Amino acid sequence: MCTNDVHYIKKNDADAYDTLCCIRNGKKKNAPVPEGEYFFKSTDEMKDLFSWCPEALNNTSRIAELCTLDFCEYEKSRLEHPYPEIHQNPDEYLAALVNAGLKKRFETITDEINDRLKAEMETIKEKGWTDFFIIVHDVVSWVRKEGITIVPGRWKYVSSLVCYLLEITDINPLEYSLISEDFINKKSCVNHIDISVAASPEGKARIIGYLKSEYGEYGGRICRIFLQ
Repeated sequence: MCTNDVHYIKKNDADAYDTLCCIRNGKKKNAPVPEGEYFFKSTDEMKDLFSWCPEALNNTSRIAELCTLDFCEYEKSRLEHPYPEIHQNPDEYLAALVNAGLKKRFETITDEINDRLKAEMETIKEKGWTDFFIIVHDVVSWVRKEGITIVPGRWKYVSSLVCYLLEITDINPLEYSLISEDFINKKSCVNHIDISVAASPEGKARIIGYLKSEYGEYGGRICRIFLQ
């Protein structure tokens, strides 16, 4: 079979790639590089290169046909969670948790609170973040019950009202006029969520054990996002 070692897309990207390598390696650039061979070659260009061995091209195509990778399925949630029978739908379950937190956190629910909450919940559903918010809520609730010391909801998600209502964070973002671009920019390219907590090595070990026991094979993947 044959392969195409790709480091950049077009031939004339070679100089930019060379510059990047010089920066990375701490070396001085000697001269511009007009063109290179590590670009993404077309089918015709590959046929010319391997004209002496057409069976290699055929074998490469056969291997590619045996591979199945559907990018349309990539962003669908594969997380599993034992939702209570009364709330089989994850979006409904998250809404129930948030509404319970709303009553607990606020004595008076204003239009500002409702508008902010509606906007965040719509974004969470649209981006496919529902399962992750439920899992983080579940883990943080378990952590608090176990008495494990953590720094929850770090970085930009302290500005999330939903995180506050789920008790992932303890800061009311409305009180400090905090906003998060992930929730207000509908065109944002952010398709993953990275709410994370800091814990001691001992605490991390216990949290990892809980994640793996509750969420199976995906527990390890969640750990990398959650325990940063």
